[in-house]
Amino acid sequence: WDIVQHTAITPAKAMLLGYLTSWWTGSLPHSEIPMCLLRAWKTSDNGDTIIASRSINHPKSAQDSLTEVLPSGWFLSPLDDAYAGMPGVSVTYVVEHDLRYLRKLAPMFTDVGIIDLTATTVMSHFSMFETIAANVNPAGNGSID
Repeated sequence: WDIVQHTAITPAKAMLLGYLTSWWTGSLPHSEIPMCLLRAWKTSDNGDTIIASRSINHPKSAQDSLTEVLPSGWFLSPLDDAYAGMPGVSVTYVVEHDLRYLRKLAPMFTDVGIIDLTATTVMSHFSMFETIAANVNPAGNGSID
């Protein structure tokens, strides 16, 4: 495990949504959000890996930390034959959200709309991962073409 200082960068679309809802929430959005994360990970003998994190109050924390990150993490399992005989990985993302806070943050969305927006955001991250993975050098030296 480790403790790291992290700064989340708010995407432009979320900033716009934040400005549009600031009259309702009473606060303007922040483009950079400092936080201190406790991270932990473990890999089993068969290659299954768990990566988890959550925010914490710690002397390493920025004094102006503005947010709490609830527990979230990744379950990764190697696959021998993921696609056309090529090895791959099964990826599961787990996240906890405070729906009451999200309702306040985005009052124009229904609960289903909030869930759909969250799922769409996570899927966009997977699309970015897929793009990166498609450009990794097959020589296995970690470089990206």
